[in-house]
Amino acid sequence: MDKNALIFNMELKTYIAGAVLQSPGDVPHHMMIMVKGVALLFTTINDEEFKIEYFKEGDVINHTLFLYQRPAQFPMKCVTDCDILLLPFERVAYLREAHAESSLSKAVAEALSEGERHGFEHLYLDYIRKPLLRSNGEPEALAAA
Repeated sequence: MDKNALIFNMELKTYIAGAVLQSPGDVPHHMMIMVKGVALLFTTINDEEFKIEYFKEGDVINHTLFLYQRPAQFPMKCVTDCDILLLPFERVAYLREAHAESSLSKAVAEALSEGERHGFEHLYLDYIRKPLLRSNGEPEALAAA
């Protein structure tokens, strides 16, 4: 499978700043790749927003939830206007079956294997425990509790 086959199966969608990309309980139906813009995964406690992770150009968004078809635990919103490539779950399944030796198939198989070895919860916690980086890639100091 070449890059053109993969791109042909994707849709580019534009979201405005403030748009909600996911809410708690949502099961992702698309793999999302940030083309342009910044999105934020966060939580709110007592009306105070706590940042978990920024997503910027080139980042794959919620691939763990997508691959395992698990509901999101945290909301995500666009900080700026965002252009995001969407690849539907059904297309990933089709492409993996039709092109078993492709890099996509191998990467998905490796991710699923990691989940079997360590458990989904472990993978998801590793995903959200990464150091918080600003949209420019610099570490963001966490406010003292």
